[in-house]
Amino acid sequence: MFKVRYCFWSLLVVSLMMIVSSCSDSKQDYVCVIPNDATAVVSMDLNSLALKSELGSSSAITTLKKYMGIFISTDARTKMETLINDPSLSGLDFSQPAYMFMTPNQCVGLTFKVDDCSMFENIIETLARQGICSGIKEHDGYQWSTLMDDINICFSDNTLLLMTQLEGTAMSGSARLQSLMLSLMQMPSEESFASGDCFRRMNSQECGDIQFYANLAAVPSEYMQNVKLPLPVGARYSDIQLVGGADFNKGGAMLKTQLYSDSEKVQKMIDDIYSSFKPIEGQYTDNAGDYICFTAGVNGGKILNYLKAIPQVKEYLIGANLAIDCDNIIKSFDGDILFCMNSGNSYSLYAHMGNADVMKDIDDWKQSAEEYGFGFSEVGSNQYRINVDDNDWFMAYSKETLYVGSEARELSNGTKSDRLPEEQKGRNIFVNVNMKDRYPLVDKVVITSSGVGEMTYVIDMRDKSENILKILLGQWKL
Repeated sequence: MFKVRYCFWSLLVVSLMMIVSSCSDSKQDYVCVIPNDATAVVSMDLNSLALKSELGSSSAITTLKKYMGIFISTDARTKMETLINDPSLSGLDFSQPAYMFMTPNQCVGLTFKVDDCSMFENIIETLARQGICSGIKEHDGYQWSTLMDDINICFSDNTLLLMTQLEGTAMSGSARLQSLMLSLMQMPSEESFASGDCFRRMNSQECGDIQFYANLAAVPSEYMQNVKLPLPVGARYSDIQLVGGADFNKGGAMLKTQLYSDSEKVQKMIDDIYSSFKPIEGQYTDNAGDYICFTAGVNGGKILNYLKAIPQVKEYLIGANLAIDCDNIIKSFDGDILFCMNSGNSYSLYAHMGNADVMKDIDDWKQSAEEYGFGFSEVGSNQYRINVDDNDWFMAYSKETLYVGSEARELSNGTKSDRLPEEQKGRNIFVNVNMKDRYPLVDKVVITSSGVGEMTYVIDMRDKSENILKILLGQWKL
């Protein structure tokens, strides 16, 4: 019963955050409670998110109203339903962004702009009479309450601050958390996160529904293993910052991220990684596959240095170099590369070689391959089959192009194109993932990069009239 009740009131809090409300021109003093050493900050445009998700008419709100009849009295239910239907009665100004943040000691905070303190007091008193939170106490010039025993609430006539602690954190006890909250409520604006460069960078993002900042050291290691960002090898995560934003629109969603560092040394490492890439020319557009296509313009010498700094890739290159001069092959790349995986599990790589002279030693590679137990045989003019552990892959080359793939391919005609698709213009990296056969709601996912540290992720829905937020909310059930 406690879990159901907890989920129910968690949903109520989220609903209050997201429903459309009246506008206010008040100053954003409430932002100044975010400490300048916050390891992660998320800004949410509640009006936009609520409208796009059609929250007011969603099944989640219908279910919420249904469960209110189980846990609270009729009078309280009437007040809560009135509040859901007209959030301006909450006393909170949802037209201003809400900010969620994390502190270095693993405390999580949520701050809102207060528009009418007396209205919000009335909400807390109603919840207190239902045993949902404690009654209001006043000390140190602020109003205090506790929600569900572990969420502390502090508010003034301008700011609402909610905070809790993650499990297993060093800080324990409500008194210590309240002490931290008091110090944040009293913190001078010039000492807050809102006065720093990270806040400026976060708010300058083009996407406005959600904006965020994170020090990568705050991201759990299990998630960092799956981060698809070119990261400096050997740099401390604590020296790397990430800002970004997300927009949700009809037919899809967009996420933009920007990687940077306040450390001059680490920033140079980031610059060096992205200098491995240059604008795509569209040389192999006609060879695109039907599942995953990775296209990039590359400087082979620079990208080899980055690849060899990655332990797993370095180990693979050492093994491959026993038979084939992989290092010099990669160094010869100067222009577009295209890597494709097809729905039938076949794969192919095309790469433009600025210098094909590296292939002149292929007869020596054949001999080395045999010495190390690899099969290496010629199957056509400049075409070869290579067998490793009973797996065949094929290689072919022409004056300007290298091909490696799961099927034999001749490069004599039509493998090189100069047709650059509009969506690839100005991009250094372009990844297209066809989702049609895997997810019924998603058409494709596109990942691009156009500058140092910058990545853009676009999700295209099959139904161009639907918003992804509405779809996700429709699947949210208590």
